[in-house]
Amino acid sequence: MMFTVAKVSRGNKKKITVYSLRLAMVLFLALIIIGFTGIHKTAAQTGDSMPTSKQSGLIYERIVVQPGDTLWDLAVKNNKNNPNDVIKEIRQFNKLKTVYIEAGQVIYIPVNK
Repeated sequence: MMFTVAKVSRGNKKKITVYSLRLAMVLFLALIIIGFTGIHKTAAQTGDSMPTSKQSGLIYERIVVQPGDTLWDLAVKNNKNNPNDVIKEIRQFNKLKTVYIEAGQVIYIPVNK
């Protein structure tokens, strides 16, 4: 069932469906959300530069967390320093409140280059 809204302008009726209005609103909101969430190419994705920490001077690599990954495993695999220190740095740089990460999550890991 489709409802219509009639808009009268100089005697002409222009019918705009509620469905069309809702669709336009959803598309508009989707564009705003995409803009604010930053779903676009970043410097790390394009390869222009690697992010660095201003405090520690470390170079970070963009990692997409895979099923079964843990911060400990990623810290040991990508850095030769003490894993506890690396995990602390990862959490600070990525603003993680806990040590738990999820598959598909994007995080930055300090690497030895």
